[in-house]
Amino acid sequence: MPDVLSKTYGRTNITKDTREFGEQLMHIARTTGKIPTQVATDFTTFMDGIGSAYSFEKAQKIFKNLSLTSAETGVAMDKLLKGVEGFDTLD
Repeated sequence: MPDVLSKTYGRTNITKDTREFGEQLMHIARTTGKIPTQVATDFTTFMDGIGSAYSFEKAQKIFKNLSLTSAETGVAMDKLLKGVEGFDTLD
């Protein structure tokens, strides 16, 4: 995750950003019933694809919404991401 924050977004306070976003990922895990490592893997997959097209703040919001959709529908995140790859925006 620190690589995503620094390379993709040029974040400079990696320790603080990583801690804060780690807390957000833990919240997503609790909310969706997934284990934290799966949420982190899903985030990496998201960022390797469409997530990097957005600001970090926007990417976080989109990822959270997609995570909730994945949990509610039972569709795995990787399959959900393949389904939305063709969209121009995910606002």
